[in-house]
Amino acid sequence: MSHEIRTPMNAILGFSEILLSRVKDPKIIKPLKTISSSGNSLLRLINDILDLSKIEAGKFDIQYSQVNLKTVFQDITNIFQHKLQERRLDFILDIQKDIPESLLMDGTRLRQVLTNLVGNSVKFTDEGYIKLAVNYKYSNSNKGLLNLKIRVEDSGIGIPVKDQKTIFEAFTQVAGQKNEQFGGTGLGLSITKRLIEAMNGTINLESEVGKGSTFNIELKNVEILSPGAVTKEAADFIQDSIKFKPAKIVIADDIEYNRDLIKLFFDNSDFEIFEAENGADAVEQVRKHKPDILLLDLKMPVMNGYEAAKIIRADENLKKIKIVVLTASAMKEDEPAIRKIGDSYLKKPVTKSSIIQEFMKYLPYETVGLVESKKITDEKLVAQINTDVLPLIDELIKKQSIRKLEDLAQICLKLSTSFKNDILTDFSKQVSAALECYNLDELEKLVSNFKEMI
Repeated sequence: MSHEIRTPMNAILGFSEILLSRVKDPKIIKPLKTISSSGNSLLRLINDILDLSKIEAGKFDIQYSQVNLKTVFQDITNIFQHKLQERRLDFILDIQKDIPESLLMDGTRLRQVLTNLVGNSVKFTDEGYIKLAVNYKYSNSNKGLLNLKIRVEDSGIGIPVKDQKTIFEAFTQVAGQKNEQFGGTGLGLSITKRLIEAMNGTINLESEVGKGSTFNIELKNVEILSPGAVTKEAADFIQDSIKFKPAKIVIADDIEYNRDLIKLFFDNSDFEIFEAENGADAVEQVRKHKPDILLLDLKMPVMNGYEAAKIIRADENLKKIKIVVLTASAMKEDEPAIRKIGDSYLKKPVTKSSIIQEFMKYLPYETVGLVESKKITDEKLVAQINTDVLPLIDELIKKQSIRKLEDLAQICLKLSTSFKNDILTDFSKQVSAALECYNLDELEKLVSNFKEMI
């Protein structure tokens, strides 16, 4: 089921990404964003069900690595920023100032836990605030371990006492909750509890109907690492600044739209791309073209990816060719066999960014100067904001004026067009929309948040 569901999701999300990068018509962009957003929601649901299945089958492992908690919390803030603004909720981030920079944890699963909890708070809070707080105490004398306490607090609708005992059970929702209003499967909190327990932690709930809920997490004996151990994640690089030198790529996948997706990702590159519909065809293409990289799907007719990789690895003339496995399997037990035949692997659905990161490991490339030029451009933009926008903002904070608000929207729109800045584009649109319906509360909030946003 994992493979059969994730394979079409690869096409839905991949082609949505391509279209969003190319289409300019706002009337088309909006439904495309809906497709992409709905596809990602479906993928999260699929992953939840798979996670629960793996946990219940005892096949779930925690993957420890170096984690910077401040980065994790900032990620959560970024994920929910738009929804919080949309619902006019205050978001309070409270991190103990001297918290160690680098901890040994499963960063992916911690993000999943916090996304579930903060997401629930956003869903069930109509007004007020959501607070994400963290503090710690050393748990041994040499200060090498700590107990980490994380609190997710909200001023939402609260949970009745009778439901608090069962809220962490799978497929359970609060009695009387309107599914059409709040949605969900009742899996989030069950998975959250099991993930926390797998990370040597506990979670409990304090809640009162009409006054909100607080989820308290304690992770015990978390190892502290040296600050220098944390490396910048590859995902932080600016995609468009990477230009690969000419290279040959073979894409082996029996599904045509999967091959088309990869080709479209790199249609402006200097890659020479060849296609194969099955494992036998892949071996033939590799022998014929001697590619730099073989992108290899595993589940193919005639000959599967495992068999094709074994033949290639056994050939003295081909064994040095890099094999990047593309798999729709999400099962942990498959990983050792996959790693044995490939130099690395990616799980479908794949993104352009994830493939670029893999290619950067094996192919020569150069940065095309966009990082430095972006820095210069940003400095110019900041200078113009300081000169043209901030004085106007200061005036509007003291006294609102419809004419000056219109001026603000126009100035920001001009700057956003000149500097191709999405933040200013969105801001000018929000101001214009609020002006159209004379929403003074929204206008006041937009103006007061401008400096922080910039």
